[in-house]
Amino acid sequence: MKHLILLHGALSSSAQFNELKTLLADHVICHTPDFQGHGKNAGDGDEFSIEGFAHQIHDYCNKMELDEAAIFGYSMGGYVALCLARHQPDLVSSIVTLGTKFDWTSEHATREIQRLDPYKMEQKVPEFITELKELHGEENWKPIVEKTARMLKEMGEQPVLQESDLALIRNPVLLMLGDEDTMVSTKETEWAAEHLANASMQVLSETPHPFNKVESDKLVKPLLKFISQPSAG
Repeated sequence: MKHLILLHGALSSSAQFNELKTLLADHVICHTPDFQGHGKNAGDGDEFSIEGFAHQIHDYCNKMELDEAAIFGYSMGGYVALCLARHQPDLVSSIVTLGTKFDWTSEHATREIQRLDPYKMEQKVPEFITELKELHGEENWKPIVEKTARMLKEMGEQPVLQESDLALIRNPVLLMLGDEDTMVSTKETEWAAEHLANASMQVLSETPHPFNKVESDKLVKPLLKFISQPSAG
């Protein structure tokens, strides 16, 4: 069976894929690593950056002896997957992303960073803080929020994937976007699809950005269809 690596989004962990992994279990061998600084790796965040996460997945592929695995990346996970393909294309057979943001400017980064104040989060979204503590541990949730804010600031100042980088990614890519996503626009996703060398785009109906509100069964068919195509591996 084909190997599929599932890469989670910012502030989350591989646990967000529990349902999706169950639905895919009869079709592919799923790998669900936690990024450094997240989940099981919450105490290890020395390379807390897009490039650092991509390097981590590179090492994971080597350790697991994965040759040309497919990757599904949600939000930040999709960006990491594309960064990996930009520098290590032979490790990746194909990439499917969902809700991955490409339009990184100082304005957009600032807007996201304003939501990442630990004190304000404790006051306004205590349920989310409880979730973060369960995912990463009582002592780790604040450092993850603070490191994510710094990473977004750097992204706003200097996006990791420029137009010229996208053009160098030759791997087959499917960019999926929910029609109710208020964080990622259709325009920026279309822009990325146009500048990637071998990309297509698919809009999912009645689908918002937060992964816990995405119906996992909507992902299974297009995901499996794409990664099983001869041109995608």
